[in-house]
Order: sequence, then C-alpha cells, then structure tokens
Amino acid sequence: RVNQLIPIDPRLVEPKWSDGKLSFGIRDKPTAKPTKTVGRETILYAAGILLNHPVIGVSAIEAFKHEIGTQLSRQEFEGRYLANDGFPGVVLRHPSNVTKDQRDELRDSFEARHAGASNAGRPAVLWGGWEMERLSMTMTDAQFIQSQHFGVQEIGRMFGIPPGLLNDPEDKSHHTIEQENIRFLQFALDPWMTRLEQAIANDPDIFPETDWTVEFDPARLLRTDIQTRFDAYRLARQGGWITANEIRATEGYKPIENGDEILQTPVGGAPNVASPNSQGDQTA
Repeated sequence: RVNQLIPIDPRLVEPKWSDGKLSFGIRDKPTAKPTKTVGRETILYAAGILLNHPVIGVSAIEAFKHEIGTQLSRQEFEGRYLANDGFPGVVLRHPSNVTKDQRDELRDSFEARHAGASNAGRPAVLWGGWEMERLSMTMTDAQFIQSQHFGVQEIGRMFGIPPGLLNDPEDKSHHTIEQENIRFLQFALDPWMTRLEQAIANDPDIFPETDWTVEFDPARLLRTDIQTRFDAYRLARQGGWITANEIRATEGYKPIENGDEILQTPVGGAPNVASPNSQGDQTA
C-alpha cells in the first residue's frame, strides 16, 4: 500500500525502455551515471511531450530548447550591446605598422576608460597618428523591441498561453478574462493535467481498483464574475439538481439548516420525484 509520494528531481531519473518494459535509472547527481534501476512499482511516471519515443517523453524546455536558446542568446547580446554604451564597438586605425605591445597598450587603455554604460560620454584622446572609427548600429537596426516582443509571444505559444495573459499590448482579440482562462485551460493546462491524471489512474499501487480514478478540478480557474456566477447558481437551484448548502460550500459559507434539500418542484418544470400516491400508469 502506498503511504506517501516523494518528488524526485527529473534530472536524477533516466527512463529506459527495454524488452517491452519501462525502467528508471536513479542517479545521485544530474551529471553522474545511474547507481540503481527501479521499475514502475517504485516510480510514478507521467510522460511529458512524446518527441522521439512513443513512451518516454521530454519536458517542454527540452522540446523547445533551440527556440529558448535563441531567446537567451538574444538577451545576452542585448546586455553586451548596452554595456558597451549601446554601440557594437570601434576600430582604432594607425597609418603605419605598430608593434603588438603598442596595440595592446592602446586597446587596454581605451577599454578601461570607455567600455561600459558608466563610462558613456567620456572624451577620448588619441595621439601618435591613431584614428577612431565607430561602427554604428541604431536601435532600429538592432530591432531590440521587436525581437523582445516576438520572444515573449514565442515562449507563450510554446506553452499554449493566450496573448491576453501575456499582457500583449498589440493583442486585438478583445477576449474576456473568462474566454482567456478557457483557452489557457484547454490549450496549456489540460494536456498536462491529462498526462498526470492518466499516470496516477493507471498506477496499480495507487489505484488497485479499476473503477477508481482521479481528475483535476479547474473550477477556480473558470470562476466567473459574481453576477454570472450567482445567476448560474439560481438556475441550478431552481432546476433541482443542486442544493443550497452545495452552493454555500462553493462560495466558502457555512451550511444552513435544511440546506441539503433538493427542490421537489423546480420552477417551470415537473416534480423531481413521483407523487407518494403514484403507482405506475394512471388512467382517467
């Protein structure tokens, strides 16, 4: 009988498929080799994105590592660009051949006084025939803002996040918060929720009975505004399929006396239960 579940860093687990069975190598450090191998009776495994194997999945970071790496490289370039006073660099020219020591001395001196945003605007003094040529690049040429905007959208698309949840100022969809939450649930959360539900429900140690299952409750995510919510409660209460105490429990209120009774005669409908004198078919 399972008494507890202990999360393990996925980097310490190496899934293996051999002879039609799934096993897991456990290691002490992410870069070390597995020290022991266990089976499905020990590990609760929820497969990620099935990219290269029909059973062994990968994380979203692994699946989109190239796109994410591109965005990280862009951020690193922007940081270096701005740290260098917003210019990619300068070229120091001399009409004659100078020695390596002279080149290194001038370059080191120039970088010490002018490299970095804190040294922006400091005057440069060159002597001995040296000339400076700046390699210009405007912010428009660099397209930092456009690249950053695209990067946010690209990462959002990887995880199925709607533009409205990304605070995208150029989003013209005009969806309501409820609609955005539904999209986020359907295209971002639901695939991963389904993976976890299936993994837990199919584990014989956790659910030995086949008629048992597990599922996530996204009701809090889909919570609407108070008027819409209360109108739905009223219709459900009048429809005769929810009690007052069930509504109160959902809203965080204490139960009341006689609050567990279902309306026997819903508004605009027939009674939910047969009359005490009813005995099958009636004839006039």
